Amino acid sequence: MKLNIVFDKWDENNKPIKNYSNYWGLSLNELDMEIDWELNECKLTDITPDENYYYIISHIYTYLQFLKEKLILPIEVQHYVTHNNLKVIFMSPHESPEYLDIFVKKLTDIIKKNNWKESNFYIISNNAMIYNVKNKLNSNINFYRINTLLRFLINFKPIPTESAILYDKKFIFLCLNQRPHNHRLILLTYLKNLNLLKDDIIDWSLAERYDTENVQSVQHLKGYIDPTNKMLVNDYKIITTTKKLSYYEQNVNWFVSPGDFNPYKHLTLNSYKNSYINIVTESYYNFKENDIHITEKSFKPFYYFQLPIFLSRPNHVKMMREEYDFHFFDDLIDHSYDIEMDDVKRFHMIIAEIQRLSNMKEEISAYYKANMDKLIHNHNFIKTYPDKKIEEKYFLNLINENK
Repeated sequence: MKLNIVFDKWDENNKPIKNYSNYWGLSLNELDMEIDWELNECKLTDITPDENYYYIISHIYTYLQFLKEKLILPIEVQHYVTHNNLKVIFMSPHESPEYLDIFVKKLTDIIKKNNWKESNFYIISNNAMIYNVKNKLNSNINFYRINTLLRFLINFKPIPTESAILYDKKFIFLCLNQRPHNHRLILLTYLKNLNLLKDDIIDWSLAERYDTENVQSVQHLKGYIDPTNKMLVNDYKIITTTKKLSYYEQNVNWFVSPGDFNPYKHLTLNSYKNSYINIVTESYYNFKENDIHITEKSFKPFYYFQLPIFLSRPNHVKMMREEYDFHFFDDLIDHSYDIEMDDVKRFHMIIAEIQRLSNMKEEISAYYKANMDKLIHNHNFIKTYPDKKIEEKYFLNLINENK
């Protein structure tokens, strides 16, 4: 069983060169090779009519670069797409869905202009909304959601185990923030204003301050911060000029300068062990149609035996419920904020829920102990995800698909 991967450029040592200069994709070599298959690296001249061949364009983050470059495949590759059974895969492990619908429309136009088959093209991405785009555009291009972030998370060091679970924790909440996005700054401002940034309530951080020029003035934060509320405005100024590491990061050197932080190995397990509820401040907050941005941050509470609450775009929790077999502990945490489409209203609902939970440490501690089976279930769902070999099976099916 061979999966034929085609490269049009080869180096002086006869080794293939990735098909896109900004390569950051999931290498197929990272997939579990216990499945009985092999990757067969081919040249264009190796293509025969009796097997499937795939030209994989792996890329960074968004599809914007392809729009700028007008999606031009090399002339030699176009020839084999037209006259032979060469199929093209655009693959990104990143969760960003930016410009996906525009990209699909542009790609479809190019396919039709060249009289190619839509079914010979594939978009493989960790974009949470990938199938929504396919259905919306009624596209015959092949779409596949690849869950690279679950694989990404289990490579973090140190690895959590059940033996490390603490029942009596120092903090109610954990709220770790690397980059100072505006919704994170506003959240921390409100927590400070409500006197919740106390050592016995929350372990929090705002680790990097290098993009402070993007911090909005209070005049632009209508609905969040009233410019006439002097105490809230002052708290906002304090937060926006603060660089703070969490309780268990005080002696680390991960955030000395931008680029130092390595998510694979720069993680303090004690931060997760010593807090019950993880306030996940996702990368994006403001509502955007057809855009739900689920990163590894959203999986961390489930992997690290915590209870989750999300500062994120609407329907974030809804999509995670549909996609993954997680317990969300609805009998303790009210996630009704998730369906509120108005960003300001949703924010204040989240603040109100955090404030309510902040007065319940004893109840939360008892609840945590009583629901250990659910916490372990969530952890094991992520821990055992690679064992399901879901991505491997998908690529295995490509070998015999549509010959």
